[in-house]
Amino acid sequence: MANDHLIIENLLAGTGRRNVELIPQWDPLYLGQVVCGFLNGQGGDVILGIDASGEVQGIQSDWTKRINQQIIGKIVPDAPISVTQIPFRSGAVILVSSWSGGRKPYSFRGKIYTTEAGETRLATLSEMKTLNLKRRDSNYHWERQVIPGIEPEELDGYEIRESIESYRKLHPGQPKLSAEDFLFRTGLLKEDGLTNAAVILFSNQPARYLPQCRVRATIYGSEKGGNEIYFDRIFERNLFRNIHSIWDFFDTQLQRSRVISSLKRTDEKLPILALREGLLNALIHRDYSSVSSSVNIEVFPDRLQITNTGDFPPEISTSTLRREHRSILRNPDISYICYLRGYIEMLGTGTLRMISNCESLGYEGPIWEPKPHSIKLIMNGVGHGLKKKIDFRGDKNVGVNVGVNDGEEKNVGVNVGVNDGEEKNVGVNVGVNDGEEKNVGVNVGVNDGE
Repeated sequence: MANDHLIIENLLAGTGRRNVELIPQWDPLYLGQVVCGFLNGQGGDVILGIDASGEVQGIQSDWTKRINQQIIGKIVPDAPISVTQIPFRSGAVILVSSWSGGRKPYSFRGKIYTTEAGETRLATLSEMKTLNLKRRDSNYHWERQVIPGIEPEELDGYEIRESIESYRKLHPGQPKLSAEDFLFRTGLLKEDGLTNAAVILFSNQPARYLPQCRVRATIYGSEKGGNEIYFDRIFERNLFRNIHSIWDFFDTQLQRSRVISSLKRTDEKLPILALREGLLNALIHRDYSSVSSSVNIEVFPDRLQITNTGDFPPEISTSTLRREHRSILRNPDISYICYLRGYIEMLGTGTLRMISNCESLGYEGPIWEPKPHSIKLIMNGVGHGLKKKIDFRGDKNVGVNVGVNDGEEKNVGVNVGVNDGEEKNVGVNVGVNDGEEKNVGVNVGVNDGE
């Protein structure tokens, strides 16, 4: 985004309360040690190409590629690290961000490093023992528990192939991986079966094993909700398929249904980035551990609400979300695969980007309301604009039909059908009565890659 430079400004000012290291020149050995130390600690950020006084020293065009090869490729096990080039002041810098890793201890070039009080050093024997205990304890985490008896044909081959391709881009030079190799390497497959995280991410029928993975979307006819329901649907496929289907739902019901007011189309820009981040945060960072957990998406004429099960970590509050903050992951394995696929960008900055996106388009900023064991995101002004119940039949399409009288002719009709992932095409059909012929029609079909 154009204002990503503000993230660097805030990090330099220390307003994010995150671990920050400034490295002015290319130094792969030191950079790898610092990143490894952050992974074994509480996470942190490296700003490459700037000195301690804040003077931009500049970067080379191949540094991002070299970081992937010489740093990320040398850290074991695979780690959640994002690398972003950002224009800043008179030049550009590279932001290298690390989560607190969920598979400690991490090593760089065969050695384990830790960071304490801003100093990176080799871990002591006592610290290595503590890190190993943390890894043992993490294996009891809900997403790493195994669901036995799932056969390979029950997995979504397309989404696994896409994930392998993304993994190889981040780890160049790796040999070709089979699905089993990839799942083992990322901790999603163990000797006794697939983990809960693997089922959430890649099962063709995850709700069969984990009913809490379902997502409900409802459109209400009035601002108070109630019984006037225009649309109500359950999405219950794997995480990636649900993301695509729900995004189609947003694209159709929020955007296209709002912009036809006459014969002329007027575009009302929606805060797309904020919607994207809000949806992904709810699906990726929700509490999946309880069978009664849920995600509910509610669309009213004047607002959109996303409620997901779970509490803020103790270190996070609603005020924390309005500044740079450490990414504290409830589901590190799910988050890592989503990071590989490009659904997570700069770590710890998603909420800031949501705020910026809303404000830049004249919307009120997002509101987070923590409730007992749930978190509600409210986006005022992002409503549906529909006047009647949606024509929805079965599982094939989410459809909107809007008829608008243009003052002369009888009707301008628009029908939008969006595939939910079952069929091959996303179809849009627009029919306009031009006063002479019966219809001027446009039909667009887009193949989804399968």
